[in-house]
Amino acid sequence: MPTDNELPPPASRIPSPAVIGVCAVVVLLIFSLLATAILQAREAARRTHSRNNLKQIGLALHNYHDTHNVFPPGGVFNEDGVAFHDWTTFLRPYLDASPWYNTVDLDIPWDDPKAVDWFRAHHYPFESFRNPSLPSPIRADGLVRNHYAASQSIFYRNSSMATKDVRPNTSARLMVADSLDNFLPVGCPYGWRDARRGLGEYSDGFGCRVREVTQCLMADGSVKVMSAGSDDRVFQEMAGPVDLQPDPERVKRITEYPLLDMRNIWKYEVYFVDAESRKMSYRVRRISPDGKTVLSR
Repeated sequence: MPTDNELPPPASRIPSPAVIGVCAVVVLLIFSLLATAILQAREAARRTHSRNNLKQIGLALHNYHDTHNVFPPGGVFNEDGVAFHDWTTFLRPYLDASPWYNTVDLDIPWDDPKAVDWFRAHHYPFESFRNPSLPSPIRADGLVRNHYAASQSIFYRNSSMATKDVRPNTSARLMVADSLDNFLPVGCPYGWRDARRGLGEYSDGFGCRVREVTQCLMADGSVKVMSAGSDDRVFQEMAGPVDLQPDPERVKRITEYPLLDMRNIWKYEVYFVDAESRKMSYRVRRISPDGKTVLSR
């Protein structure tokens, strides 16, 4: 006769496959809900971050206006059409980047061999122009993509628009918004787009490819959330009256900026040994983006 130690355990103590399956489903459901909640919370934080970026840009634009009585030009071009600098460069003193701004030579184009290095990621403070919901804005050549674009009804070639030019309905007039795609580098003087084309429809238009809505900085400094399904009249109002639109020649722009040849912007160090003191020193050299000039740094 088997002893108590040899008796099989009561059937009630052994979980049935059905119970195990139910427990697994519950655990997976809880995990799925938690993971979804975490992802939603992170995206909400990124969206808030982007909204704050736009608010800071709006404040900087109005501070610039208070100083100069106009908003910064969309892009500065000389009589021959050579592109120099864009609206983001002129905002830097109002976005806590005065030291950087003071080093930039505004008399030469932003992508000149003598200047382009200052617009690459290791020098340029780019967080104000980054949508954190999108992948890293740093390109393979070190230039930084601008995830936002300005409205071409206010910012264009050599523009000099003032608040009086966008009144009275400043709360409906677009200044800056998310770019859908075809991001130009920060500093490239073609950083404007046409609000009349709507949202989320054109790669070189406004919109956000990771969200169903677009965050828009309006001329009164507020940030609105707009959907692609808004009425066309809304987009027309965002762009302003038809009779006040800039000449087509002044809003011509490039939609892509080619990658710089990385071989031509690599840096290297040259070491020297003083014959008398035997001390070693070095200098940093950089080949210009056009491959024609050796620059000291």
